[in-house]
Amino acid sequence: CIPLHSYLIGQLILLYKRIHGRGGLLRISGLSAHNREVLRLCRMEQSFPLYDSRDEAMRCFRAALPN
Repeated sequence: CIPLHSYLIGQLILLYKRIHGRGGLLRISGLSAHNREVLRLCRMEQSFPLYDSRDEAMRCFRAALPN
């Protein structure tokens, strides 16, 4: 498990702003419980939808698409 350090968190914020600014949504999957807690403590869990797996993230993405 690679811990999320402040540099990486900063990079996630920059990526989020870039994607969000173009109307996109950043989804994150596969984080350890420790790294989920790091994002929660940084109050970032609302900005990044977190999923246990890539498959779960893709299912939620497909479910949100208009019919």
